[in-house]
Amino acid sequence: MLRELAGVLSGSTHRRHRMGNLPSGIRVTALLLCLAACSPAPAPEPAAPGVEETEEQIRQVLRSWLNSQIRGEIDRLHELYTEDAVALAPGRTPLAGREAIIADVRQILAEAELQLSYTADARLIRGDLSVERGRLVRALRPRTGGQPTAESLNLITVMLRGTDGTWRIHWQSWNSNLPAVPSP
Repeated sequence: MLRELAGVLSGSTHRRHRMGNLPSGIRVTALLLCLAACSPAPAPEPAAPGVEETEEQIRQVLRSWLNSQIRGEIDRLHELYTEDAVALAPGRTPLAGREAIIADVRQILAEAELQLSYTADARLIRGDLSVERGRLVRALRPRTGGQPTAESLNLITVMLRGTDGTWRIHWQSWNSNLPAVPSP
């Protein structure tokens, strides 16, 4: 069949076909279109390599971030933040730099036992940038006695993948799920 079609398109068959009278450029184009139509469909593109691994690396950083604070493993936080990280807490000036953030956590842990739980709601990854939105429940039990407190927070975490391939927290911002208290 293809041989006959090629012969018709080239104009070299013994029988006279209408295609034989066409200019050769049109015959070649027609042949290529027929061959393309007979070709199998291309295989679907595979998922981007490493997507699952990237997501797991990001989840692992956030688990380590939570567990380091709960266990009081402050030195572990050095590995989890970029040097120029920024934390934006409600009602406070920004904590600029990894050392400022870690000093703040150190002070909190000196004053209270900390319990944290986190649920991710959405994650966006573009190249070496990840943005995650989630809910954080934070409970503080003062070490000197007093009433424990708990709060439900909305948390945004921006992470960057370094040249070494490691994901680190670059920016964090959170706010309370409680309605704002009116000013007196």
